[in-house]
Amino acid sequence: MKRTLILVFLFYVARCLAPGNVVAQKTDTIVHINGNVLTGDLRKMDYGVVSWKMDGMGTISMEEVKIKTIISNKEFEIKMRNGDIIFCSFDASKVAGKVYIVMENERRLVNVNDIVEIYPIKGNFWRRTSGDFSFGGNYSKGSNITTLSSSGDLLYRKKSIYFNLSWNNNSTYQSDSLSSSNGMVSLAWQRKFKNNW
Repeated sequence: MKRTLILVFLFYVARCLAPGNVVAQKTDTIVHINGNVLTGDLRKMDYGVVSWKMDGMGTISMEEVKIKTIISNKEFEIKMRNGDIIFCSFDASKVAGKVYIVMENERRLVNVNDIVEIYPIKGNFWRRTSGDFSFGGNYSKGSNITTLSSSGDLLYRKKSIYFNLSWNNNSTYQSDSLSSSNGMVSLAWQRKFKNNW
């Protein structure tokens, strides 16, 4: 188990240092309800909170209600309030709080607050992969107990495939008694069939 965690950690470090992250262009645009135009990189939106990366400011969070419209020619997977999953890009609307979702053969005007989730569908393997990793430790001198914990989550997303690997490990060591360890690994794979079913 420890060897697996080390390999996963090294994979994550290599992923973070990959040159694709450094040279990514910030070409998405959000128009704020007060008229400000923000140019950056739309990372995701989950239940009303947009993660937005900008040069100089880093990654910021913005509430969905503050968005007037969105512009991006990149491809995204969006989940609507009614449960529909759509693959599209965004185009500006002149109506506040609305955005055009642009699909292959259709252009539809929707309310921004009807969009529940947004995830980018990126062009190569590394850009379609995302995740996080955490490692922590604690030592209590009075009881001579050491606790180590690690967890992580790797996501890979394409138009018709979604892959998720997550893990969690907690280990407790005490010099004069037994050590204990608790680990969990979860692997999920989803694929859409013909006609997006």
